[in-house]
Amino acid sequence: MTEYTDMYIDVLKKRYAKVRMMPVLSWDVFSMSRTTASDRQLFDQIHLYALAKSRRWHLNIDIEKELSDPENTIVLTDHAEQIEYATAGFTKMTGYQLHEAVGLRPGQLLQGKETSPVTKQFIRNQIKALKNCEATLVNYRKNGESYFCNVRISPVFDEDKKHVAFIAIEREVAEPAA
Repeated sequence: MTEYTDMYIDVLKKRYAKVRMMPVLSWDVFSMSRTTASDRQLFDQIHLYALAKSRRWHLNIDIEKELSDPENTIVLTDHAEQIEYATAGFTKMTGYQLHEAVGLRPGQLLQGKETSPVTKQFIRNQIKALKNCEATLVNYRKNGESYFCNVRISPVFDEDKKHVAFIAIEREVAEPAA
């Protein structure tokens, strides 16, 4: 697998391949609220690659590919399953800003009365066993509206093969067939 530094450089090359560079004439205030979707996607990719590199993680997902689908969001939790980072799609899907979610467990924040206890237990068991899992469950937005969420969760290990985090690819889906 390519080194994370190389991935980071590849992302930047793709993004700025056709951009004509100009000298900085003034300092502008950077605001994520005024960036385009592709700028936010790039920011999310670079942020996740930088975390992986600085923390010496071996990621078993293709971040660029997963984020190229605008319906996907990535949620990163620590080993105790508390949210550390989520991509822009998280706010769009749930209504929660990142600062409202950091430090909370996804189930604590998003699950409610219609969330299947069987599905929750399946996910808990897979996480406890440090296994990949996929499930569709009922989650709740900040405004209380329910939605179906397909989630693919993978444990993250560092270079020493120590479990350090979980990474989840999430997307809103239509109601699953009964």
